[in-house]
Amino acid sequence: MLEARHEDGHEVRAIAYDVKQVKPLRTADEEKPLGNLGPDLLDPTWDEDPALRERALANLAAEPKRPIGLAILDQHVLAGIGNIYRSELCFLRRLHPAAPVSAEQDPGALVDLAHRLLVLNRDREVRVTTGGMLGRDGDLWVYGRGGKQCRRRRTRIQRGELAEPRLEGTEARVLWFCPRRQAGPGAPGPSAAQRRGRRR
Repeated sequence: MLEARHEDGHEVRAIAYDVKQVKPLRTADEEKPLGNLGPDLLDPTWDEDPALRERALANLAAEPKRPIGLAILDQHVLAGIGNIYRSELCFLRRLHPAAPVSAEQDPGALVDLAHRLLVLNRDREVRVTTGGMLGRDGDLWVYGRGGKQCRRRRTRIQRGELAEPRLEGTEARVLWFCPRRQAGPGAPGPSAAQRRGRRR
C-alpha cells in the first residue's frame, strides 16, 4: 500500500494485490515512463472529455489482428485494466481472450464496460463484476474459477495462458474463460443480436 498527501492536504492511497514489480517515481520524473500510456479509464474527466474514449478506441483499432486479451491488458492502449478485469471483460463481451480485436463488433461497448467496472470497483477491497447478487463466492464470473461451473452456462470454466511476445523474458499471464460462452481463438465473436438473444 502506498500513501501520499498533496499540498492541499488531500490524501490518496493506492492498494495493490499480488504485485510482481513496483518502481516508485518522483513526481518530476513521471512524464518519461508514463507519458506514453493510453487513456486512463479512471480519469476523473472521462465522462466530460470524449477525446479520452476516442483515443482508446483508436488505439484498439490500430491492431485489429492482435489478441483482444493482450490489447486490453496493454497499458499503452488504455490504462487501468489488469488481469482480473481482462478475463471478466472478455467473458462479459463473449470473446475468447485470444480472439483478435476485430472479433469485438462493438469496441465502444467494451471500452464503456471497462470504464464502468473500474469506476464501480475503485473504492472496494473486493472486486465485483457480477453485480454482487450471486451470494457467497459470487463476486467474479470466471477469474480464478477454473474447473467450476460457468455461472451462465453449464460448462466448466477453463484456465489458459496468453503470452505477450513484445515483452521479452516475461511469463505468460493466466486467464480464465467459458468455452461455451466465449468464441475461440481466431473466431469472430457473436453479433449484438446474438448477444441479446443468448442472455439469461
